[in-house]
Amino acid sequence: MVNQQKVILVGRGPVTLRQSDHVATGGEGSIYRLKTTAVKIFTNPDKMGHDDMKNKIVALANIHHPWIVAPQGIVTDEKHRPIGYFMPYTDGQHLPRFFTNDFRAQISFGNAETSDLVDKMRQVIQVAHDFKATVVDGNEYSWLVKFSKNKTLEPRIVDVDSWQIDRWPAKVIMPSIQDFHTKGFNELSDWFSWGIVTFQLYTGIHPYKGTLPGYSRNDFIARMKKNASVFTSDIRLNRAVRDFSCIPPKLLNWYEQTFQSTKRSLPPSPLDSGTTVSPRVTTMRVSTGQSTGLLTFQRLYNAPVKNPVKKIYDCGVAILESNVLINLETGRELGTAKTPGCEVIRTPSGWLVIELVNEQIESWHTEGRGDKTTLSLTLDATGILRFQNRIFVITDQGLTELFVQVFKRPVLAIGTSWQAMTAATKFFDGVGIQDTLGAKFLLLPHDSNMLSYVRMPELDKLNVINAKAAPNFVSIVAIDKQGNYHKFELTLAKDYQSYKLWRAIVDTPELVIATLPKGVCATVVEDGQLVIFVPVNGQIQKYKDKTVATDEPLFVWDDKVVLIRDGDVCRISVTQKL
Repeated sequence: MVNQQKVILVGRGPVTLRQSDHVATGGEGSIYRLKTTAVKIFTNPDKMGHDDMKNKIVALANIHHPWIVAPQGIVTDEKHRPIGYFMPYTDGQHLPRFFTNDFRAQISFGNAETSDLVDKMRQVIQVAHDFKATVVDGNEYSWLVKFSKNKTLEPRIVDVDSWQIDRWPAKVIMPSIQDFHTKGFNELSDWFSWGIVTFQLYTGIHPYKGTLPGYSRNDFIARMKKNASVFTSDIRLNRAVRDFSCIPPKLLNWYEQTFQSTKRSLPPSPLDSGTTVSPRVTTMRVSTGQSTGLLTFQRLYNAPVKNPVKKIYDCGVAILESNVLINLETGRELGTAKTPGCEVIRTPSGWLVIELVNEQIESWHTEGRGDKTTLSLTLDATGILRFQNRIFVITDQGLTELFVQVFKRPVLAIGTSWQAMTAATKFFDGVGIQDTLGAKFLLLPHDSNMLSYVRMPELDKLNVINAKAAPNFVSIVAIDKQGNYHKFELTLAKDYQSYKLWRAIVDTPELVIATLPKGVCATVVEDGQLVIFVPVNGQIQKYKDKTVATDEPLFVWDDKVVLIRDGDVCRISVTQKL
C-alpha cells in the first residue's frame, strides 16, 4: 500500500486504510488501526483462497474472551475478494519488556505481579483448549500486556489466525518454544510453549540458555532436544537472571520436570502454593573473580528502608518505589509522582515532571524548596519520550518537544514537532523504533534541537525488545524468528547520516549500559567486569572486579556513572583514566 487502500469490513461497510493507520508488518501481512478496530491484510492476496482462510476466520470468530484478540469478520477488496480480517484493536507492551530487570523495576513489577500475570496467561491457554483450538505458536511476541481499568495487568494474545482449529492445521512455530519430543501439536505441546515463555517472565532467561559445557551460546535447540535445561547441575548463569526461588514451589517443580524430561502434564496455577518439596532453587552463577582495586564505589544516597530507588534521571533526580522524587544533590524530596513511568528534566529554575495519566499529559514544576506548581497545558497523548534533558510528548501525529518558560511563574510551552507513524513505533530509552510498512527506522533526538530518522535494515525481520540511546550511540536487543537474541551497537556519524555496526548473540535482553555526555560508555556484559569504551574512536578498557554485576543497572547523572545497589545510589569510578 503506497498511500491508502479502500477495503470492505464484511457486516460493517467500506473503510479506507491509510499509511498513518499502519501498526506493524510481519511475515504474512500488515496490521492497521481504525480506532477500536484492527485490520490485517495478508501480503499474498491469494492466501484467503488457497488456505481456505475465509472459513477458518469464521470458525475463529466464535471464540469470545476479553484476553483473546480473535477475528471478528472478513475483509475484502472493492471487488469483494477476501484479503484479510478484522478484530478488536488492543495496545500494550510486548511481553519481552517484562523479562528485563530495568523495566520491571521502573513499573514496580515484582514476583506477586508476575504470578498474577502468569496465571491469567494460563487461563487464556485453557480457554483456547475449551474452544477446541490449539495455540501452537504462542511465543513471547504473541502476547501483549496492558493495564486494565482497575490498574491491574492483563494479557492479550494475538495472531489468533495462526491457531490450529477443526480442519485447519497449524504450519508455523518459533523453534525456541517448540516441543521437540511431541509429534505435531496438541494441548500438552501448548503447555510446554507456555512454560518456556512464562519461565522467562519469572527469571529473565530462556530455560535452555546460559553457559553449559559442551554447548555453544546459540545451541539452545540442541539442548531442548537433549533436555539440558537451566536445571542441569553444571549450568552457569549471570546475576541478571532472577533466582529460581521467585517461582512458586509447585510450578517450579513442574518447570523442572517439563524441561528436564519428556514427561508432559498440565501446569499448576502459580497461585496454588500447596505443599510440595521444591527443587534446587539457587542458580549457579558465573565466577566473578576478585576485586582488583581499580574500581571505587561511593554511596551518594541512602534510600529509606523498604523504599528503594528504582530509576535515576540524567538531571540528578531519583524515583523511589513509592514514586517519591528525590534531589540526589541535597537528598530532599521534590514531590510524589502519580505514575512510576513519569519523566523528569532540569529547567533553568528547577525540575519539570511529565506524566501520562488516562492518556493525557499532566505536568508540574518545582524549584526543590517544597514548592509544586501544576502547569496548565493538558495534551492528549499516547506516551512520553525523554532523551537526556529533552522531553517529547507522543501523539497520533508524531513527537512534540516540550519545555518550560519562566515568567512570573513557570509555563509549559510547545516546541518543535516531528511527524512520525507513532502507532507503528515502539519507544524505548531515548529512541523510537518505527516500522514503516516493514522497513525499520530509528527515531533519534540529538544535539539541542534535532531529531533524525535513521534507516536500519538489519532490524527489518527482527522484533526489538530493548534499546537505549546516547549521543551518536544506540544499543539494541532484538529477537529473530528462531528465538535468538541479537545485540546491536551503533556508532553514528556526527550528522547521523551513517553508522558503524557491531552485533552478537546474547542470552538475555538486558542492557546494562550508561553513556556520559562526552561520549564515554560504561557497560557490564559479564558479571565481574566493567567495560569502558569510546564508540567514536574505538578505545576500550576492561576492569575485572567482583563487585560489578549484570543485575545492577547503570545510569548517568551529569558527568557521573551511577548504579543502584541494595536500593541506594552509588557512583562508580575508575582509578585510571581511559
